[in-house]
Amino acid sequence: MFQKWNSKSKTEPHAQSAMEITKLAKEAVDNFFEIPAGGMCEDLIQDLSEGLESLLQDYISFVQSCGDVTNACIHPALRILKQNLTLLTAILTEQAQPLAVKEVMKATFEVFLMVLLASVGSRMFSRTDHDMIAEDFGNLKRVFCTCGEGLIAEEVVEKEADVVEGVIALMEQATEQLVEDLSIIA
Repeated sequence: MFQKWNSKSKTEPHAQSAMEITKLAKEAVDNFFEIPAGGMCEDLIQDLSEGLESLLQDYISFVQSCGDVTNACIHPALRILKQNLTLLTAILTEQAQPLAVKEVMKATFEVFLMVLLASVGSRMFSRTDHDMIAEDFGNLKRVFCTCGEGLIAEEVVEKEADVVEGVIALMEQATEQLVEDLSIIA
């Protein structure tokens, strides 16, 4: 169902454009929704979630290769995510909606965390990025809290967000404070 660009290629270390990645994601979602409702199962939804996560990882590689994500606000991506979640919930049966949206949320949070932890090259996140990152993640959480009419309880969103928020909180601390805190624990 998913086409995968070879991220290990030496001639193409990343997708050629965000449009290419968006096209692959749209094609995958379109193919997914062509499956009759009776053919939907938890494994298939998990496959879709993993495929979209893979595409998001490719997008991250693309953005990192551009060398500067300072001006790459999350708002356009959130708008697309909201549209896709609306489409997903409109097509799936009521019983499948919460699970599908929760899996997409978990994959999205994992990718967000990977961006923070794997920042490389000319773009490393620093304490000065904390407010922007915290705001972006808050907006991302809000998408899932407001998706559908109570599809995912706010407590579930908060629970899934705990690890990412912990990393974001660490980003705000000075290195000296982190070293001191770690020495106390040790």
